[in-house]
Amino acid sequence: MARGTNGLVGGVVEGLGQRIGMAAVPARLLTVLAWLLLPGLVMLGYAAAWGLLPDRRGNIIIQNFGRGVTNVGALLGIAVLTLFGFGGLDGGPLFGVFGWGGDPFPWDNLGDGGFHPFRAVLAVLAVLIPLAILAGLVVLVVWLVRRSKNPPMPGAPAPGATPPPPAAPAADGAPAPAPQGDEASRADADVTESQSSPSAPVDAPSQAPGNAGLAAVGATPAATAVHTPQPWEPALLPGDPRAGAAPSRGAAAGARYVAGGPVPPAPPAAGAPAQGPPPASAAAPPAYYGPPAPPAPPRPHVPGPGKGGYLGFLGVLILSAAIVAGLDRAGELGVHPLLAWGACITVGLGAILVIVALAGRKLGFLGFLSVVAVVLSLLLTANAEELRRSYDSSWSWDGNVDVTINAAPEPAPEPTEVQTPIDLSAELASEYGTIYAAGSCTTPVSMEPWEEVSLWGDDTATMRLDIVAEDTAIDLDAAYTHVAVPAGTSIEILGLGTTTVIWENRDISCYDWSEADWDEFGNPVDSDPVRVISATNADDPVLTITGRDGTVIYLEEVAS
Repeated sequence: MARGTNGLVGGVVEGLGQRIGMAAVPARLLTVLAWLLLPGLVMLGYAAAWGLLPDRRGNIIIQNFGRGVTNVGALLGIAVLTLFGFGGLDGGPLFGVFGWGGDPFPWDNLGDGGFHPFRAVLAVLAVLIPLAILAGLVVLVVWLVRRSKNPPMPGAPAPGATPPPPAAPAADGAPAPAPQGDEASRADADVTESQSSPSAPVDAPSQAPGNAGLAAVGATPAATAVHTPQPWEPALLPGDPRAGAAPSRGAAAGARYVAGGPVPPAPPAAGAPAQGPPPASAAAPPAYYGPPAPPAPPRPHVPGPGKGGYLGFLGVLILSAAIVAGLDRAGELGVHPLLAWGACITVGLGAILVIVALAGRKLGFLGFLSVVAVVLSLLLTANAEELRRSYDSSWSWDGNVDVTINAAPEPAPEPTEVQTPIDLSAELASEYGTIYAAGSCTTPVSMEPWEEVSLWGDDTATMRLDIVAEDTAIDLDAAYTHVAVPAGTSIEILGLGTTTVIWENRDISCYDWSEADWDEFGNPVDSDPVRVISATNADDPVLTITGRDGTVIYLEEVAS
């Protein structure tokens, strides 16, 4: 099975349709239908097929990436499909059949008592996939380490290899290889000059022991073996003994250069005519010494992270964003999502830098990013407590969890009194001319009496008025306040939020659910108070009491 060449995305659907004998259009329609039912699984399957199936020329994207041939567009498409696939695993109409309930981490609910085959498969994959990823990273690191150890230099023999043996001597009369290029021209000139001189000596087959280093210089082409220089040996010079050609006077000078120091001229062969002293005008040949020290080799070029390193960092950015988004969606983050994303990026960048360093490459721009990440991490670590408190203050809990350790058995619950709604205006009609009550009023009182509340000592206050001769306004600051007023006093109670009024003498409690106004920082703002209870008589002075949000007022009427 191979991917098609006319696909809309990666050619997977086209290749699948050709494999089963279906046209491309129906195959695409069925794929879209499957994506609507199970979007996450379909996108993950498409991404896997796109990366692992070959095309018509046999190219596999993942395999080529391992060999250093990068298809950036295809790799980015596979990464995007993979991320959206993991993000959409809990989507689709068919997930109700498997009993997931919309949890993006289904393995958290495997112990709820029900058995679902799909959950079992996911539980196995949840174990195998991390192990496979870990094994792949180990194999990659080992391969990179082996690859970076002592790479062979171009043209150098392999470590431990022995140089090839010298070639066998050429047979008598066999022609020696002709020199090429400039060497041939210089050799021809030397040979012509030597032949034009009738007094040029002819070297004998044997040389003196002290001149053994020049024996090859006087050898004839028929008796000298042809030697091909190895890459680590110097190039052949005209008349070089290794070339198998008859030496000239220039070659003799080259022989002295090869020998590494001044070399005396060879003695004349036996039977050769004696040579006279050289003319006075003849200059002595210059002395040649050993070769100079070779120049220092240039520093090897160390490459940077390359496409693989930068693509890996891009994958870390996208993958960490998807993981943090999923954890935040599931409510399993203990810090702000941006901080969690930064931590994931720092960890992933560190792993990439380790792999790049083991491969023998420079860190490059990724190293600079690592320095920035470390500096930001230090700054955030110094303010970790403030960041945690700020994030915790934004949480809202849906319920309370009570934990009891080694507690005694709970006693049987006592029967509770049934709260009966009453009409406050009817209760006070005989004493007041104008009556108003917001919220609801019930009887009997279900809250603790003031004698118990006063013992709490936490945000409580007491106030007593023996007479109200004129209109009086009082603001209450405590959460629980006991107010004693003369019986029959015209009274009006205002609230800035929820307000509870308890008439212990009458066994009546009234509750108003008015909502207070808050600013963007959660602080109450100045707003007009809301009237909760009003019981007044005409021409009587009125006592106005204003409480804060959540205040509880214990109202007691005393005889005047």
